[in-house]
Amino acid sequence: MSNTVKRLVSILLLLFVISFPLKGFSQNLFLLQGQTFSENIDVEGEDLYPVLLYNLNNDSLTLRTEVSIYNSLIDNIRMYFEQKKIIIHYYPKLYDTSKYCSIDFKNQLKINNYNVYDNEYSCNRNFLISKNDNISLLIEQVDHNFEKWRLKGLDLKDQSINILSDSDLQYFIGEGYQGLGIENIFDSDKKSSLYIKTAYNDSGKIFYYINPLTDFDSKYKYPMPNIDGLRSIDSDFVRLTPRNGQYVVIINVSNYLILQGKTRTFNGSTCKGQYLIYDKDKKEWSSKDFKGSYPTLRTYGDWFAGVVVDDIRDLPENIKRIPISGEKYWINEKSEWGDPPSMRFKELLIYPYGILFLYNHKTGAYIEWDALENGEHQGDSEIILVQDDTVYYRINNKIYKAPIVNGEKLGEPELLVTDSRVPDIHWAFIAVE
Repeated sequence: MSNTVKRLVSILLLLFVISFPLKGFSQNLFLLQGQTFSENIDVEGEDLYPVLLYNLNNDSLTLRTEVSIYNSLIDNIRMYFEQKKIIIHYYPKLYDTSKYCSIDFKNQLKINNYNVYDNEYSCNRNFLISKNDNISLLIEQVDHNFEKWRLKGLDLKDQSINILSDSDLQYFIGEGYQGLGIENIFDSDKKSSLYIKTAYNDSGKIFYYINPLTDFDSKYKYPMPNIDGLRSIDSDFVRLTPRNGQYVVIINVSNYLILQGKTRTFNGSTCKGQYLIYDKDKKEWSSKDFKGSYPTLRTYGDWFAGVVVDDIRDLPENIKRIPISGEKYWINEKSEWGDPPSMRFKELLIYPYGILFLYNHKTGAYIEWDALENGEHQGDSEIILVQDDTVYYRINNKIYKAPIVNGEKLGEPELLVTDSRVPDIHWAFIAVE
């Protein structure tokens, strides 16, 4: 048998193995339910909301596990689609410590819990970083007198704890917005973005540096790519930042770096938000406006997903007085799983329109559709996953999936499940088990 034939046989065998999963293993759609800490929660007097993992079983939800320890205050829940991880930071009410949970769905489903306990320090903000091919959680810690700060690194592979510095934030990984009406982007301690500033170097040129978490007298350089290209797209982002100003890196993945841009004024239907997108393959900057002044963009590979939402403070008074679409379909009282949409939206000052969209930066395809129930827009709606040319999205208490046809339009949607627990589900992923 010739070498060419042998190689061909090997390729065919490999394709056969890939096409047919090993016996006993199957792919399932998993759905994560949870809500981060809200000002509406009485920490002392109430049971706190759980983080629960379900899988779709035919047309119903099957509870798999309570991810957080019972009665925990949830600080943040963040999905990293490219890394195939979900990271959860929480504080058990009955324990004086911080806990972290990593849900890994790259191959088989794995759930790991980590304790980061210290008698003198409490855990505050956290960021995912990729340094030297290792994925770590960078954790900001502060002493109980709020006088000393430090950064610890939790290696998610070997669970080792290391000392880090503000300079390690240059390796920040971010995939954008995390859950409609549960991520407080106005509170820098809760936001999953990275803040950077600018200054002049000794040669009189602009350079970007990380807004420090601990070492407040240092300016650790942030490797902003192709500054001349960014200047040609929008020179306002290649200037000295004001004393209290900063630029915001909302997304940094293998193919894209995305800065939050300017807010465009109300145009009669919605405001718009600008995004400055750096394509790492082409090494080019571009500027793209999407509907909605409240940034809801997140990435699923080359697909950017979003919900049209305005910051209510950007809207004229006559629009603010109009009830959010679909409000009559909501159960406007707390459940055992979370606060109602009316409470969350009011707290975060947001006005969702019930319009969802996808954008493919490689092809330029833009797909927008109305989230409807009985022909009416539903403000409590969001995209929860885009994978394998399929989009999964939630409208109130229902989850749908729809094919992306020829990479340019949405196919016929299919209702997957209707359940009273669905309004508090904000993330989905597919994993083998």
